Amino acid sequence: MTCSRIRAFAAFCLLGALVLPLLCVHALPLMDTPSHTARIVAIYKILLEAGGSPFYTLRNVFVPNMAFDVVGVGLLPFFSPAMVSKLFFAATIILQFSGLLYLSRTLHGTAQPIAAAGGLLVYNMFLSFGFLSYSFGIACVFWFLALRITAERQSAWRQFAIGCAMPMALVLCHISAFGIYAIMVGGDHGWRMLRGKERLTRTLSVAAEFIPALGLCTINAHSTGSGVVYEHPILQQKIYTLLNSLSSLNHLADMATNAGIVVLLGVAVCCWFRLASAIWPGVLLLAVTYGILPPHIADGSYVDARIPVVGMMIGLAGMQLGPRWPRLRQTGLALLALTFAVKQLALTRAWAASDAPVQQIMQAMAALPGGAVVLEAGCEPNSSNRDAVYAARSLPLRHAASFAAFDGTRLAAIGWTEPGQQLTMVKPEFSDFKALQDAVPTSVCTAEGYQQLLDHSRALLAARVAAGAAVPPVYLMLFNTPQPDMLASALPQHRTLPGPIEVYPLTMR
Repeated sequence: MTCSRIRAFAAFCLLGALVLPLLCVHALPLMDTPSHTARIVAIYKILLEAGGSPFYTLRNVFVPNMAFDVVGVGLLPFFSPAMVSKLFFAATIILQFSGLLYLSRTLHGTAQPIAAAGGLLVYNMFLSFGFLSYSFGIACVFWFLALRITAERQSAWRQFAIGCAMPMALVLCHISAFGIYAIMVGGDHGWRMLRGKERLTRTLSVAAEFIPALGLCTINAHSTGSGVVYEHPILQQKIYTLLNSLSSLNHLADMATNAGIVVLLGVAVCCWFRLASAIWPGVLLLAVTYGILPPHIADGSYVDARIPVVGMMIGLAGMQLGPRWPRLRQTGLALLALTFAVKQLALTRAWAASDAPVQQIMQAMAALPGGAVVLEAGCEPNSSNRDAVYAARSLPLRHAASFAAFDGTRLAAIGWTEPGQQLTMVKPEFSDFKALQDAVPTSVCTAEGYQQLLDHSRALLAARVAAGAAVPPVYLMLFNTPQPDMLASALPQHRTLPGPIEVYPLTMR
């Protein structure tokens, strides 16, 4: 077997290992995915069904965060909502890994084995949170960086056309993916210009390629946040964020990731490595940008945390190990393969264990009457207790109410409809439920807090009755409560689901 066939077979095995967790579940056990999936159902009903959506209407025709919306709506006529999100997730991880290998091949003439170590980082915090459009955008970044390099052999006008199209596509995916791509391209061409390897006119031409994408960013621009917010002490926060960004929300998988990173650093240092000249200025700029950016800008969160893993993966694609100590290099690559296998097996086991509870939650939400409104609140774990965080994130409880909206006949008030970030908005006749849900604190952990939410819900229903407005069946879903049945005395007719989740009916038809 030739060397190229061995590499192709190894890449195929790695791709199989990457999608292995998906083969064990009927629905993605990711925190935000239920809300994103419910949103594409609403968009499909608005655009393609005669009656439209009973709860939602379109706010915008474009937002810089709509890759999953566009692809998902196109797939819904053929697959269930849960299957659509699975297929999109599978395409994302395959595109991320193959994009890394293609970028490595473009930079070095052949894909370097060390680039395959990027597979160890594919399952990270943002993929585990279910940030689907963002993760897809990052996959596109890897491919587009490689395509930029190959496009430089084309005519100037063809280069410019391709250069304009790729940033616009990334804005469609996610604004963060666009920013990371812009930093990488700017670092490369800026360094060339400083070294006298590129004329100023060429650098300005490259800068002009981003003007159409920047114009798209201004469409429907909206912010509800409070400016720039740093967390102090800054150095401690940056270290903590870096470690968190590597997490796949599973203890054993994270141990394997950390062990693999240690092995990777040892191999890189001992064997001498070099970064491709087209990559290292951008990677350095990403590191500087990470140090400067705050965690929160306006209504955007995890702003700085999106950079480290992407920078590490691009760095791996640009890395080439030197000839020193070949035996050590081979041993290191074998250990990296071992840590990758341990991580994927740990994730596969964890996802398989979550499948039955997730299905039970989905079935319970689907059994609620049509026209129902579901409110939710829960107790978030203490972030300093890692075991509690792993346990709380083992099921997608934060947005589990959105499972009720998978057929488009119920309103999950937790569903994301932020101005400037999502295409949809709740119709005015149901905006009071949305406002009540938005007022619920991120974490409610006391009996007084749950009782206050119940009182506010009852007051809202009484106000609707007084105004002569329709009162739909309303349910209150609690998750991760410190003690079970915390509202049982006030609402004895409730149902307990895995998680634990408790569903309390506030009104019944």
